[in-house]
Amino acid sequence: MSDVTVVMSAYREDPDLFRQAVDSILAQTMPDLELLIALDDPGNEVLRHEAEGYAARDSRVRVTVNEKNLGLAASLNRAVARCSSRYVCRMDADDVALPDRIERQLAFIEEGGYDLVGGG
Repeated sequence: MSDVTVVMSAYREDPDLFRQAVDSILAQTMPDLELLIALDDPGNEVLRHEAEGYAARDSRVRVTVNEKNLGLAASLNRAVARCSSRYVCRMDADDVALPDRIERQLAFIEEGGYDLVGGG
């Protein structure tokens, strides 16, 4: 079990942006993480193919596909319920994380005794 699960919900993001977002998580300086991608548009075959391709190539990636569109909050809540890590990190499917984002946020939480951190 990894210490951190990154939860990402994808709906109809541009495939190039989606790949950049996923790649930025998989290239983190803290390699002991899990990426859980929740696909909230079951008919989006392009993103499904991309997500399942990542899962086939990298054991840190898991994909769940909603049976119907649930919306962002419900999709994320469903994904968080599947997490078994100590920490959950939220990531948008069209953003790019700095390479040390998770490592720095985790250190900040543990050193400061915080329950929640964010970034801008």
